[in-house]
Formats: sequence, structure tokens, C-alpha cells
Amino acid sequence: MRNQTKNCLFSVLLLLAACGSEQAVETSVTEMSSKTDAAVQEEQCNIVMGWDPWEPYLFADIDGSVRGLDVELMSAMASKAGCEISFAKASWTQLLDRLRAGQVDVVAGASVTEARKQFSWFSAPYRRETFALYVRDTEASKYPFTVMEDVLAQGMKVGVVSDYVYGEQLNRLIESERYQSQFVEVPISELNYVSLLDYSIDGFLEDPFVAATILRKKGYDEDIEQHPLVIDSGGVHFMFSKASVDEATVNDLNEALSDLIADGSYQAILDKYRL
Repeated sequence: MRNQTKNCLFSVLLLLAACGSEQAVETSVTEMSSKTDAAVQEEQCNIVMGWDPWEPYLFADIDGSVRGLDVELMSAMASKAGCEISFAKASWTQLLDRLRAGQVDVVAGASVTEARKQFSWFSAPYRRETFALYVRDTEASKYPFTVMEDVLAQGMKVGVVSDYVYGEQLNRLIESERYQSQFVEVPISELNYVSLLDYSIDGFLEDPFVAATILRKKGYDEDIEQHPLVIDSGGVHFMFSKASVDEATVNDLNEALSDLIADGSYQAILDKYRL
């Protein structure tokens, strides 16, 4: 009887131990699953795109949503790369400061410079950019030149946007001792239109697509005209913050851009915004 009792007791203890082990394993698996889910959540790709109004590339729609050629392209790239995208508005100068600090992850329409390489990654070029000279209506004939140095030699004051890259040759003129005083900087491009009509400047440089949009929307079509002088500033890129975006993510987004070009989506976006 004693032995039988002992055997029964021993069997019960074994059963309890087995149940405890199974429960421990189940708890351990649950904890590991939770940790894995948390790690995946932490590693999700979230991109904050900084923007300043520059229609048709970047602008706010009537409902407040951010739209434009550059916005649609980056959104398509982010979607293909498995990234979520949100937007932060500021002036171009402020955006560069925030990009450097990692407070925004990417800005559009950027040219590559050695200074910017210190704090930024760059995408492959996604379009070419040109700038045209704009003057008051009927005044283009006062400056019958197609070279910027010849226009400046006539004493023209030219409006430009702070920290824009207009191409190597033109930026060299903007920074030169000889012509620096003839370039008048503003924080946003739309101020140049007002300054021109106020006679504070004699002309300004602007992307022709942007100028056509602003002239039409502001009703300046009959007051401002395009001068024959056009400057090709080269390819433009998406510029990413090294402080908040790793190089692998930039590579994924570059691959997404290549895919969009290959499948025709890129051209469809460009065609949508052609004027």
C-alpha cells in the first residue's frame, strides 16, 4: 500500500511538472513573439518629406493635402520601398537646417554640392532643371543678351532664393565680389514677383514650369515676361538626411525609382504635370 501510494504521488508530481514546463514554453514563445513584433515596428520605414511651396512640384491642394510632381514621385518611391511618408512645411533655408539635424528626412529638387554631401545622401537624378530670367513686360528688349555676365554688366539687380543652387556657373557669379551686390536674396520665390513689380529688382530667376503656374494664378501674365536667357542647372535629386536615414534605405528608394522608370509610372507622373 505504501509503495502504491508513493507511485501515485510520484505520477501526480510528474504530470504537474510537465504541465508547468509546457506553460513555461508557451509563455516564452509569446514573449519572443511580442519582442519580435516590437522590433519589426521599430524598424518600419517612416519618411518625413520637407517641402516649401513651389508649384507644380510642391504645393498644398484646396483640401490642405500636399501635392505636386515631386510629391507624387517620392510617394510612389516610398510605397514601392515599403515606407510610410508624411510632410513638414518650411522655407527652403529652414528645411536645409532641419535636414542637417535629422528633423526632416528628405527634400526634393536638390542639386549636389560638396557642402551638402557632408550631411546628405542623394538619390539618382530624377529630372533636369532650368532657370529662366523674368523681367517686367516689354523690358526684355532692354537686355538683348543671352549670357548672364552681359546682363549683369548692364547693372541689372536680379532676385534669387537663398541657398538655391542655380548651377555651378551662376552660383559662382552670385558669390563673386564683382556681382554679389546685384543679386537680391529672398526666402521664398513668390516674393521675387512682388519685388519686380515694385521695382525693387529688375529681374529674377525662376524655373519656367513654376513661373508659368504663378503668373497664371496670380494674374501677372500681362505684367511679367520671360527673357530669352535660360540657364541649365543640371540634374536634380532627392536629398536625404544622414542624421536620420541610412544608406540602405536610400538604395531601396533608388531601386524603387528605377522600377518606376522601367514600368512607365515615372513618365505618367511627369506627363500629368506638363503645362
